[in-house]
Amino acid sequence: MLYWQVLGRLGRPVQVWLRQASIRYYKPAASDLMLDYALSDEDIEQACTALDRDGRFVRRFVTDAVDAEGDICAKIETEVYVRQLRRGQKSVSGF
Repeated sequence: MLYWQVLGRLGRPVQVWLRQASIRYYKPAASDLMLDYALSDEDIEQACTALDRDGRFVRRFVTDAVDAEGDICAKIETEVYVRQLRRGQKSVSGF
């Protein structure tokens, strides 16, 4: 979703979807969990370069799920697929 929003604001309509995900649980959570996702300028630049060169881009993220005490309760791995639109397609994001 982040790539879809950022690239759309840059005038690059794309299709984005979560290609795969896995969760490794370490301990039960006794509070809400915080997950921090962010894209750097370098991440966006890499995506734009790959889209210009190949028409698509794949990126894997690893994020910790942290409880109120600061303990890691789970590790989430996601793989995001971003593709330039083909003629006649609409910009979409799917999860």
